[in-house]
Amino acid sequence: MTHLSLEQLENDYWGDPPPDTTYLISTCHRMRRVPLDELDAEGVRILLGQQIGVPHLVPRALQILNRDPFAETHFGYLVDALRRIPEEYWTANPVQHADFERVRRRAGR
Repeated sequence: MTHLSLEQLENDYWGDPPPDTTYLISTCHRMRRVPLDELDAEGVRILLGQQIGVPHLVPRALQILNRDPFAETHFGYLVDALRRIPEEYWTANPVQHADFERVRRRAGR
C-alpha cells in the first residue's frame, strides 16, 4: 500500500492550498499527494510534525530510520519527529514502539 498517497489512503482530498498560505501549509498539501514510498525523511518529518497521517507515516519513518538512524532533515532529525508522537499512539502500537526504541537507542537520542 506504500504506492498510495495519504490522500488516497485516508480518502481525504484537501485540494489546493489557499494562494496566500504559508510554506508549511502548502508543503503539507503537496506532500499528502506523494506516494508514501516516495516520501523522503524531510517530507515525513514535516507531516509528522503537524500530526498528519501518523498511522501511515510512522511505518515509513521507521523504514527510513532502520536504514539510517541519523536521517537528518532541514530542520532536525527524523527520529526527533517520532519522539513527539503522542504516547497514545505508541501504546496502541507496541511493536512499532519497540522498533522506534531500538532506532532511538542506535541514534543516541
